[in-house]
Amino acid sequence: MSASRYAQQEAENNQRAKQWLSNLLGVDVEDDLFSALADGVLLCSIVNTIKPNTIPKVNPTGRCKKFVAKKMENINNFIMGARRIGVLTSYLFDPQEFVQKRRPDKLVNCLLKLEEIAKRNGINAETQSEALSQIQNQIEEQEQARLAAIAAEVKYNIIII
Repeated sequence: MSASRYAQQEAENNQRAKQWLSNLLGVDVEDDLFSALADGVLLCSIVNTIKPNTIPKVNPTGRCKKFVAKKMENINNFIMGARRIGVLTSYLFDPQEFVQKRRPDKLVNCLLKLEEIAKRNGINAETQSEALSQIQNQIEEQEQARLAAIAAEVKYNIIII
């Protein structure tokens, strides 16, 4: 394969991985996959979406920003969880290379392997994305109704006073 064809294939795989991640988790992935996944939270979410509770403890983003060890714990938990759900070692990336933003091809290949596993488990990222959108819309509607009720009560209390 020529260098330009290889670069084109990598770019296509990168875009496919971003689109799948966006559909699966309902998040907009930045240009740089490493940055979007840096704290390991979304990585763990991918595994837990494919097989719930595979990774029981995920350190939240805030803690990962304060404590590098928490970020590394998430990344290592992801690696172990990905193995548990069927990702072969050859498709996994090295946590240190990930933190140093090296070998983007390994990250993308790992994500694409997870996509295959998700499909085998009946998880369709497009359907998942639609479901997430519906849930988000319901939450927004409920919040708007709640705020309208509060505003009406405040207005009522002002009139009484």
